[in-house]
Amino acid sequence: MVINEKALLRAMKEAYKGWGYTVAVTDHDVWVISCPQWIAKICDRANVPNEVLSLIVLHMGYLPERETAYRVYKSDTGPAIQEEIFSEAMENMIDLEKKRYDPDTKKAQIRKTKLHFGHRQVWQRPEDLEIFLVDPRYESIIEKKIDVRTVGGVLFSVGETSTIYVYRESDTGYEAQIEHLSQMQWVAR
Repeated sequence: MVINEKALLRAMKEAYKGWGYTVAVTDHDVWVISCPQWIAKICDRANVPNEVLSLIVLHMGYLPERETAYRVYKSDTGPAIQEEIFSEAMENMIDLEKKRYDPDTKKAQIRKTKLHFGHRQVWQRPEDLEIFLVDPRYESIIEKKIDVRTVGGVLFSVGETSTIYVYRESDTGYEAQIEHLSQMQWVAR
């Protein structure tokens, strides 16, 4: 699995206390757990870690059925569950999957550097030196940092049974510093 289970649990707990996270299950038993910063896709319930299932049950009280989606978040009175329209809940995931499989879309390898920019981790594409800023809390969900690629503004790693997508952080207001960083190669070859 390309997903770090402990980091995913931390990210789910953090999301639960804020905006919440969405859990959706397709008719083919693909589990999608997402929030605005990341998306985890796990094929087959048997591959979903027991701790993740336990956390979902703790927050929801039950596991979702196939072709359902729920946003789970903490309210003033405790856990809150909001049923979502399945197609809307899956929209970001489907868009990313289309880009990932589109032969005309550029999918470039990206590597983690030893640099930090503020609280963000700096990643760089060796081919064009483009810099991506990523929140380390969400970057840690990626288990194996060796074969990470980008599509659009998203880092992704694919395994046999799982895929993790992590959105890059906004670099608005730091364009000059980012441009300066991208003048040099920071990743080891």
